[in-house]
Amino acid sequence: MGHFIQAPGNRPDVRRHPDCKNPAGPFNDPAGVCLPCIIVLTGVAQETISETGGTSKSERSGRSRKRNHRSGGNRQSRLLAPVQIRRWLIPVGILVSDAIGAVLIAALLFAPWAFGTTQPWSIEILNATGWLLGGLFLVAKSATWLSGRREKSGWPDILLGSCTVAILLYDYLSVKNPAAAYDLMTQTLVECKYIPWLPHSYNVAASWSVFIQDLALAGTFWAARHWMSRTRHANHHQKHGMRYSGLPAARMRKLIWVLVISGFALAVVGILQRQTADGKLLWMVEPRINKAPESQFGPYAYRSNAMQYLCMLWPLGLGLWSTRRLMGDSDQEQSWPQRLLLVMSLTIAATPLISMSRAGAAVGSAGLIVAFVLILKAHWNVGKAERGRLAAAFCLAAAVGIGFGWEGLAKRFEAQGFGDESRAALREEGWQMVKDNPVFGTGPGTFAALSQFYRKDLEEGWFGQMHCDWLECFSSRGVIGMLPFLLGLGVIASRWRMGGDQQLRGTLIALALVGLVGPIVHAIADFPFQIYSIQHLFIVICAFLSLGSWRGK
Repeated sequence: MGHFIQAPGNRPDVRRHPDCKNPAGPFNDPAGVCLPCIIVLTGVAQETISETGGTSKSERSGRSRKRNHRSGGNRQSRLLAPVQIRRWLIPVGILVSDAIGAVLIAALLFAPWAFGTTQPWSIEILNATGWLLGGLFLVAKSATWLSGRREKSGWPDILLGSCTVAILLYDYLSVKNPAAAYDLMTQTLVECKYIPWLPHSYNVAASWSVFIQDLALAGTFWAARHWMSRTRHANHHQKHGMRYSGLPAARMRKLIWVLVISGFALAVVGILQRQTADGKLLWMVEPRINKAPESQFGPYAYRSNAMQYLCMLWPLGLGLWSTRRLMGDSDQEQSWPQRLLLVMSLTIAATPLISMSRAGAAVGSAGLIVAFVLILKAHWNVGKAERGRLAAAFCLAAAVGIGFGWEGLAKRFEAQGFGDESRAALREEGWQMVKDNPVFGTGPGTFAALSQFYRKDLEEGWFGQMHCDWLECFSSRGVIGMLPFLLGLGVIASRWRMGGDQQLRGTLIALALVGLVGPIVHAIADFPFQIYSIQHLFIVICAFLSLGSWRGK
């Protein structure tokens, strides 16, 4: 007969340690590993602080020689580096920027193929790349600052930097202010003294893992943003008007091509693996759970996670193809890479129906319809033949998906419908956690440990995710912890209205937003943001959107 176990702090079985400071086992001193935090926070501060820089050449030429002579010594004394050092700071900045691009692309290729970055070894590697990117970002910003080429930052960038600092500060305070530590052996909580009006955690070890992961994601976001906002051929682009044509910069285009090619390969491998039905990820590893072949897709042990990842990719490919097409390329002038980009993007868009994921099929189909409307509207004046070819291409993608996956998908809908009783019970537990801890939550990453104390029946399954990321984030972070996330998403979603470094065509911005909306909607009924590779790609697309401004259709 089941019974309800009380919330943390009200249970009689909690063992109290009055003198306990850091009962986290292997994480005895979380503050001892703060170098990456200092790197990222310092870099973000430099990115967001608004500075005026030195006097321009035209201003100096307009002054009298006497005034220049009098003020020259003072101006030289204000420089942060001697002239001899400043001469090689600019090449250093360029080399570091290129290194950021190489590490970023390597991380983007690694994340999905390392089985979705769900294993400890792959998580550690992706964390290391994020910390490295944060360090390179700091070096690049320092070189720019020391060379005197200081840049002014607008209020949206300052707001994004403030949200980043607020998220990391919340995580760090939760680790340094533990309310309890979870003992896995006895499955009990060891309660500690803590300050209740500050963020705190009921599982300090899990919160520490979330903190170092968020730190790596912050470094990835700001490094990717820095890399995409700069190009060696900026003068060439400005000379030929490419900066204002709506075409993304060369680095942005390279990023989209890498993502689409990798996503296309992942989709093809997933389809082939589904046909062979051997139950091993990439024909190599049998997962601990979801051993049935129809539950897997490519390197992902859970098919829905694969769809959540892929649904962010193909809108970017379609947006880049549409932008190049609207620049005046005729059928004869359109190169085969552009046609290949269209084919790969639509192939990826067909995979949600093939995967047998119910939520993936619903979200993917809705995204494909919205993308078709946006592209058709943008290409409306091109001609009837163009509109006919577009309609035929989208219909072919939908037909491929239906032909390969509709039979299995229909059986799942017939047997289970849209709901799941076990997930409904999880949401009830999540709402109870929210009611008990509405302001600061239970601490980042604490749901897996604390959900057992809210189970009404101890015989039912013990889930590591709530299958509703919005509710899980709310229960673990509370109102205070959710605010920076919501504010940052709002700034990124509306950044195109505020002006940015790159003027992009509206179709590309709208389709990139469609890609971001996919996992956000999917998070209502699943857990996309508990998978590191999905978080990683989401952050990079956010960095892409944070640099763009609207330039018509």
